Amino acid sequence: AQVLKTESSSKLRCFLRNWNVFAFLFNVPWIGKWKIKNTKTSGPAANYLERQGSPLFAQDWKKHLDCDFLLSIEIGQWPGSAGTWEARQRHWPSQEVVSLVIHSGCQIVPKEDPTGDQFSWRLSFSRGELLLSTHVPPQARDAYVAVKLFWKNNLKAECPALRSYHLKTLFYNFLEVTDK
Repeated sequence: AQVLKTESSSKLRCFLRNWNVFAFLFNVPWIGKWKIKNTKTSGPAANYLERQGSPLFAQDWKKHLDCDFLLSIEIGQWPGSAGTWEARQRHWPSQEVVSLVIHSGCQIVPKEDPTGDQFSWRLSFSRGELLLSTHVPPQARDAYVAVKLFWKNNLKAECPALRSYHLKTLFYNFLEVTDK
């Protein structure tokens, strides 16, 4: 019985000594940080999410990388259905910026259709929208950020059909029709 008692206490001391090594190793940044990679699809889009954190502390887990991927095809010319945007009267943006947007082109991207049609596409003006965003007046940008934060913190859960894209579209239209 004495041999068994000594052996178990020896194992306990060994475990405690090793536990300190484990705790030390998990706090060393290059060993103690784990990465979890996740890819999921939603309709025609794919999302890649990489999280990094410590296995010992749940609060350490943070998004390291979060990217959406979507096939886009350049159509090579400004679409006729968007011709009215180029020609309409507006207060914002300037005609020079409008010209830059037109020359930035247009793409088509697959779109999930409610009817189940796998061959639905939509026009994408993402490069033009990026150009427009760089020409938003500073006060208007601050107001937009405030509205978007309010939407995200208060309205998003209550009204899931309202998307940030809708806010951006309303914001750009407001800038077009409002005289400074």
